[in-house]
Amino acid sequence: MSYDLLFQKANQLYGEGALNQAEQIYRTILETAPENPDVLNMLGLIAENKGLSKEAVDFFYKALKAAPNHLPICFNLAVSLVSCGHLREAADAYQKVLTINPALKEAHNNLGGVYEKLGDTTKATAEYTKALEIDKHYLEAAVNLAALKQDNAELQRLAQNNPQTSLPLYYLALAETKKQNLEAARRYIDDAVLKNDAEAEVFLLAGEIFTQAKDDVAATAAFRRALKLNPKSVPALINLGVRENDENLFKQALDLEPDNAEAHADYANLLYKQKRTLEALEEYRKAVILRPDLPELSNNLGLVLKDIGEYEQALDLFLDAFMKDKDSADFAVNMSETLTLLHQQAPERALKIAELWADAAPENPFAMHTLNAFCGTVSADVDKKYAAALFDAFASSYDKTMQDIKYAVMHKIKELNIPLCGNVLDLGCGTGLAGKIFHNEANTFTGVDISQNMLDNAHLSGAYQYLYKHDLTEYLRGNDLKYDIALALDVVVYMDNLEEIAKLLKQTPFLFTIENADKDVSSLVLAANGRYRYNPFYVAEILRTAGYRKIKKHELTLRQENGNDVIGTLFFAE
Repeated sequence: MSYDLLFQKANQLYGEGALNQAEQIYRTILETAPENPDVLNMLGLIAENKGLSKEAVDFFYKALKAAPNHLPICFNLAVSLVSCGHLREAADAYQKVLTINPALKEAHNNLGGVYEKLGDTTKATAEYTKALEIDKHYLEAAVNLAALKQDNAELQRLAQNNPQTSLPLYYLALAETKKQNLEAARRYIDDAVLKNDAEAEVFLLAGEIFTQAKDDVAATAAFRRALKLNPKSVPALINLGVRENDENLFKQALDLEPDNAEAHADYANLLYKQKRTLEALEEYRKAVILRPDLPELSNNLGLVLKDIGEYEQALDLFLDAFMKDKDSADFAVNMSETLTLLHQQAPERALKIAELWADAAPENPFAMHTLNAFCGTVSADVDKKYAAALFDAFASSYDKTMQDIKYAVMHKIKELNIPLCGNVLDLGCGTGLAGKIFHNEANTFTGVDISQNMLDNAHLSGAYQYLYKHDLTEYLRGNDLKYDIALALDVVVYMDNLEEIAKLLKQTPFLFTIENADKDVSSLVLAANGRYRYNPFYVAEILRTAGYRKIKKHELTLRQENGNDVIGTLFFAE
């Protein structure tokens, strides 16, 4: 078969979507005509269609060596350079296209898009405007210009005048999403996805909006539609991989974009959940290398290293994450917990790191409380700030965590059949765990906690008649107590003033827990884990001094900590 016939056959197959067969024929032709620009151009188009943009760029550059002023090849090169993220080179390629044909509106529009991505809004505006001067009805350029100017009124006009297209609606939805106006964003995107021209990007945005609206079913369906429209859509593959815990989807995404940090990180999250720790470690490392500027990646890698006992390496990463985002309680919690673990192995090294952290963040309650715990230093002000910050951070996962650590106090109260009748004061109520378990027709619950996030969760339980955000001691000082019983479950461990609390309760029946101190501790001690431990005999004496005459105590395993039993005592004083 002649060269021309082969080329025509390959073109036909390409038009029918048989890319692999067409590619085979083009490569056969290339063996005898290695510099043929038309064949190289078609191979570039096939590579781009397969999502192999870097390979496509190589083909287009080779083609341009043989045909430097070939306009379609220049244009295709510019498109693939954008796909690769080589925006400066893409701008040069589009400028060359416009040198060959200054009246090509698509080149002006696309060049405007490149300048917009580069942050040069002046040049972007100029290019969109030139495209509209060539064709005043050019909808894509009109939409791009209105979106760039954040002119929602113009976008709405374009949507009304072009009811068949999704483009203006897409940008309206995007604008509302950026402003966190989810209701308005959803209205626009719901309309956009119904248009016949809705492409993968429309459904990707729909998936993001539905995710924020916590409509998981609609979000998954949107990402699936995006992937159907564009099987090479890496964002769709990643989102579906996360939603469906599908390892193969992550592998597909990474085959298409090996340097995609988000894909590596989310794949690592999946491996970590499956307890494939070493594999997760490798994926997190790749993500951190690709995006060292993202503190959450350093944090996640640190968590894996913490799990395998590499505490100092983990601390380096947690500190890196913390210094990039000092407002993140999660990073600070991880830093504090890992320092505590290191302290069990190498107390001097842990103390040195804690001192460096406290010097770098003297206002951070986690840093200061951790240092205080290692030094045995008591500070009521730091304790109060620490408790508030800790439980604000802990609120969303509190109930699950208590299950994971086998928190046994509620079961013990049931076992002992301690009556919780009348008006119950729940000091340090947290998410309302006690109320959820013990609230009934014979009692009413009032909750007090220093953490607003905890109180928000307690409110959702519906078990509490009243909830107050307050330091516990200040609440007791400022109220004329009329309660039938007061609870303080897993609360005293964060306070050093049990004596004052007992006096302020004025012999209100008091049910509470302590963690037991070692036998050589006569009163209380701030342990290295940041919790106070009490001698049970010392506690009983505090209660007697406060006027309690009937004191019952029950030793029990409160919970698990790093696989070890934590021994404490449940007190019931009347």
